[in-house]
Amino acid sequence: MELGTLSPDIDARFCYLIVMLAGMLTAVREVDSRLAHIPGAWNDIGAHRLFGFLWLTPVIIFFLLDHTGAINDTSPVAALVVALTYSAFVAGAGHSLPRQVTGLWAKLLGDPDRIQANAQARMQARLFQYVRAATRDIASKPARYSKLQTLARRLVADPQALDARMAELDQQYGGDPTLSAWKKTELLLRAIAGVYVARGLTEEVHGLLRREGLIGWGTYASFPGESVGGAWRNLSVLIPAGLIIAIAILSTTDRWNFERAWLGWRLSKTNATSVDLTRTREAFIDRFARSFAPSDELHTLGGIIREASMTPARVDTTIGIMTDAVRQRIDRDRLLPDLVVTLIISLRTANVDARARVHNALLYLADQRLKATSADNKEAQAVLDDLRKWKPSDSSSVTELAGRIDEWRRFFSQVK
Repeated sequence: MELGTLSPDIDARFCYLIVMLAGMLTAVREVDSRLAHIPGAWNDIGAHRLFGFLWLTPVIIFFLLDHTGAINDTSPVAALVVALTYSAFVAGAGHSLPRQVTGLWAKLLGDPDRIQANAQARMQARLFQYVRAATRDIASKPARYSKLQTLARRLVADPQALDARMAELDQQYGGDPTLSAWKKTELLLRAIAGVYVARGLTEEVHGLLRREGLIGWGTYASFPGESVGGAWRNLSVLIPAGLIIAIAILSTTDRWNFERAWLGWRLSKTNATSVDLTRTREAFIDRFARSFAPSDELHTLGGIIREASMTPARVDTTIGIMTDAVRQRIDRDRLLPDLVVTLIISLRTANVDARARVHNALLYLADQRLKATSADNKEAQAVLDDLRKWKPSDSSSVTELAGRIDEWRRFFSQVK
């Protein structure tokens, strides 16, 4: 049983938003679990790159599964299942997927093991740079060094042992006061860090140095710890969350012609459900009614008709949208010529079934035009009678099609 049959049929925009939102939460969970052993992993660009791959992957999978007919992109249940389980599915857990698929999955992730290794190496390098910067901030200023020494002697369990070790460093590097101060600062920092690590407060040393005024703000900000990494993690989540909200807002407006492009895609979609097709039809007619440029809407619909992949049912739906939408507008008399021209141009479609339906629509409009014309136009009637005999087929040559298009133009020019 397909997933699409287990849930209601809703607007695909909401399903894609579900995939994006649930996929984002799944991506955060996956990154946290893969990089859990790396303190402050979110400080590294590799974590954000991995998050980006994991977030976009369910959207791509959802689109491809719909494209192949495995699911419907109007099914919220399918959207949730894909977004929450895609990582295990594509990795091959519980499934016999081809190695090419699982291999491609690894490449899309950018090789998580390599990302983890690189992230850990960069994290260690940044931590080393932080320690050097903190040591430089303190060792270069006697007042800070003296304050650090007092703080360390107060915290350690054996101040005498610490003093003895510092005396050894004085003897070893006595000829170079600068190097001696550096080494003793390193010793004091390690002593304080050891106290806090023993208490399970690994990052408290970082905050302590800042609160005591021992390091500058620049050094403090460079610390690749969990708290700073957590801020980057939140930022990495807020950006796609903001994008999801923006898409949700744009989907209800026509900024940058988003709505027109979306409805056009839904109308030309080969495996659209009947419910979705009806929903798209009503949305297009509503859009047409409030449009300030209805001729552009007609041109868009004409372009959809001319797509070679259009099925007869969707061609009929598209033509129905055009005729019904024009009929419902106050300025329908002004739009009828645009409708006729759009349909005549659409006769050039390579899809013979679509061409036949466009031809039938033109015959219908021609009859309506003749009924509305009081004069007895025998010449126009003769052209129309000849057009009625034409049956579009694959055997129609380019020149024959061009001739029929000219006939249609001649007819409508005679019955204005």
